[in-house]
Amino acid sequence: MTRTEIKIALLRAGIQSADIARRLGVSKTAVHNVIKGLGTSQRIKAEIASVIGKSISEIWPNDEPCNIETPAFFTRAEDLVI
Repeated sequence: MTRTEIKIALLRAGIQSADIARRLGVSKTAVHNVIKGLGTSQRIKAEIASVIGKSISEIWPNDEPCNIETPAFFTRAEDLVI
């Protein structure tokens, strides 16, 4: 979905991004960034999806959950090459 489609869906649901921010205890900017595709918060995406009755993958089809692990070679500070 485009950000405009997301905003329209939220309006139809009677929810503003400020409502989502209050529910989750985050800033309105954080919610706006997710809607614009700049933010990656899965918690915010899940709340938006729930409110508009769609799955995260329907709204952000190219979204891959952020599950980054620290590579083994960076687990010790002395191994870090600068």
